[in-house]
Amino acid sequence: MLPLLRNALGARNQLIVPQAQKSIYAEIDEVGLESAVLNLVINARDALKNGGIVTMAVNLAVSPEGKPMVSI
Repeated sequence: MLPLLRNALGARNQLIVPQAQKSIYAEIDEVGLESAVLNLVINARDALKNGGIVTMAVNLAVSPEGKPMVSI
């Protein structure tokens, strides 16, 4: 998906995706996740009028209910 995201950002923007320290396994709706991530990148591109850097990191988190979750 990285080539699609970089293409969506355009030449004036840079995408940085730091490598996670460890593997994270989660059950996801693959199409829904891809759509959401692409939407986030497009929104970031539109917000960077003069170009810039978009950093996308994946982390383990805890929901307000105390359940483990993944944040992007």
